[in-house]
Amino acid sequence: MWYGKDTDRLRELRAEYKSLFGYNPDGETSVEYDQSGYKDYIHDLEKAIKTKKHLAEIAE
Repeated sequence: MWYGKDTDRLRELRAEYKSLFGYNPDGETSVEYDQSGYKDYIHDLEKAIKTKKHLAEIAE
């Protein structure tokens, strides 16, 4: 779950993720990302999209 401010990059990644998997990645995993974990969230989303694995598989 994301608990921080949205950025253009984050909106892009979530849209790409939704296009790939059919749903928004927020709330998919029990891992909680806040503003201090922004870079981790971006990294995990990018990896999920690149490897075509669900965020829950990447983050946990």
